[in-house]
Amino acid sequence: MRGGGLAVSLEGVRKAYPEGGGLREVLRGVDLSLAPGERAALLGPSGCGKTTLLHLAGALDRPDAGRVRVGELDLGALPERSLDRFRRRSLGLVLQDGGLLPTLTVLENLLLPLELAGRRGPAARAAARALLRRLELEEAANRYPDALSGGERQRLAVARAVIHGPGLVLADEPTGSLDGERRREVLAVLGDLAAERGATVLVATHDPEVAAWAKRVLRLREGRLEEVREEAG
Repeated sequence: MRGGGLAVSLEGVRKAYPEGGGLREVLRGVDLSLAPGERAALLGPSGCGKTTLLHLAGALDRPDAGRVRVGELDLGALPERSLDRFRRRSLGLVLQDGGLLPTLTVLENLLLPLELAGRRGPAARAAARALLRRLELEEAANRYPDALSGGERQRLAVARAVIHGPGLVLADEPTGSLDGERRREVLAVLGDLAAERGATVLVATHDPEVAAWAKRVLRLREGRLEEVREEAG
């Protein structure tokens, strides 16, 4: 089901963290605009602020200064209850380690975002099982994540991020621990499933193959954002 992508806008965003008795500013007046349904890659070395930018776009953290908007929402102006509703219904996250819950089975991990979005019962289970079938994970439905291969875990993590039809998908180094074939497999799943649901996708990475997969490429350098490539159409 196509849920429709959300526009993302960061205006003059700054963020600093304590370090060595002082503050280290990782984002220094970042401006970013993503159109609904856009697929973008965010490049930069470890520690440059890629994860911080994703967390701000996903309402997992608040900027020290500047404005973050997703769709019609000004995230900085919302109370925590509204932010929680946004995260549950409109956001899909793929974390560096997959973020799968080890005490839940594969099927239960996939059902969780549906439950958080208020979708339960036979229809939700049917949707989860259909997606597992598509990803060739149906036989693993009752296993736990530690019984899966690295590629299987990442495919499941991507599926969990998009199954509830979010308007925005944020992925943090989703292919970092994978070899070439598994990397391409995960990117195909992410691209196909997000496109079907019309989601806007922002992927933080240092992987050139992910950059080639994206329609638009941005780079964080010394706390500021640079446009590297933008494809017409």
